[in-house]
Amino acid sequence: SPSSAVYLGIYESVKTALSPILAEPLLVYLLAGGVGEFFGSILRAPSEGVKTRVQTEGVSALEATAAVVGTAEGRGITFSAWQSTLLRDIPMGAVQIALFEGIKTYIVASPYIDFDVNTLQAEALVGTFAGMVGAFVSAPFDVVTTRINSQERTEGVARLGLFQTTANIYKEGGLKAFLNGAGERTLYW
Repeated sequence: SPSSAVYLGIYESVKTALSPILAEPLLVYLLAGGVGEFFGSILRAPSEGVKTRVQTEGVSALEATAAVVGTAEGRGITFSAWQSTLLRDIPMGAVQIALFEGIKTYIVASPYIDFDVNTLQAEALVGTFAGMVGAFVSAPFDVVTTRINSQERTEGVARLGLFQTTANIYKEGGLKAFLNGAGERTLYW
């Protein structure tokens, strides 16, 4: 997807720029992953709004795109969802890539582990684990983002933003409500 291409392109550029400056590779991976996700989320937020409208309202992708991008209400909803998306995707990208790179580095440096990290199978195994951890850590703001994007549109009624939506989720189910779908998100990612 375009947002993933932006994420990985920015990640690699920031990693290359920070590596000579910062002595701690884990910090480089975390920062580069977070910056990459910030820029990737700029494309991802409107796409999620379109996807949510298509899935919940039964409209075409063209109609959903016009509503999300072409109206003040749609742009406002997208901005509210984007704030939550940042809180979800920056930790997700930072944790995922830092674990991925860190595990591979650890395996290569360990004299006790005989494992070729450069095979497709190894990359898939390490990437799966890293993605699952990142997905679980970021699940609470996935719940918030989904709620913001799927609010019913009622004429004359203000839509809830990030803080109001977060407060409502907590009121409805406490802290455990923020983990609704965490298992599915972890397996999906």
